[in-house]
This record gives sequence, structure tokens and C-alpha cells, in this order.
Amino acid sequence: MAKRLATYGRRFDAERFRAARIRAGLTVERLQNIIYPGAGKRYSIEGLEDGSKVPSPQMLMRFCQILKCQMDDIAPKLDRAGLAKQ
Repeated sequence: MAKRLATYGRRFDAERFRAARIRAGLTVERLQNIIYPGAGKRYSIEGLEDGSKVPSPQMLMRFCQILKCQMDDIAPKLDRAGLAKQ
């Protein structure tokens, strides 16, 4: 399930996000610990992967840095018709 990130005219793709996390060799728990170290606030990686949540543009950029991927890898640009480019 893909949802829109209106700020950048991109569509977040949960399946691509999960694939990027796996390629980076990170578990859900490890990625959560990188984002919020220690026993503090938790970011819902599961929600991102099942498509029920969409990251903010700032978190999307942070995920790209952590996962060492391009923004197009997890949130492709939308064309004029509003469809994500493959």
C-alpha cells in the first residue's frame, strides 16, 4: 500500500522500504534502536512496513541515510497523473 508524501511529490512504498531495510542488514528492532537509542520513544517500523503509517519527509531523509539508499528507492516520484514512476 503506497501513500503520498505531498511535500516532495513522492509516494512512500512500504515494500520497497522493507527491501531496503533487509538489504542494509538491519532488523526492525535494530533500526528502531538507531532512530531512538535506549528505552525511549519508539518509531513504528512495523507500521511503515505494513503500509499503515507514512514517514514525514524529514524521517524519510533520515531513513535514506541510515539505509544507505536513494529517496527514489523507497519513495518514487509521482508523475503528473499522480502515479509513482517505476
